[in-house]
Amino acid sequence: KVVEGMDVVEELTQQDTIRTVRILRKPKP
Repeated sequence: KVVEGMDVVEELTQQDTIRTVRILRKPKP
């Protein structure tokens, strides 16, 4: 599943990728 997520990120623009990374880095409650 992680590989599929990375493929999706590659399709996004740099700005969208940065936003996605920030969301993924956020600690889960």
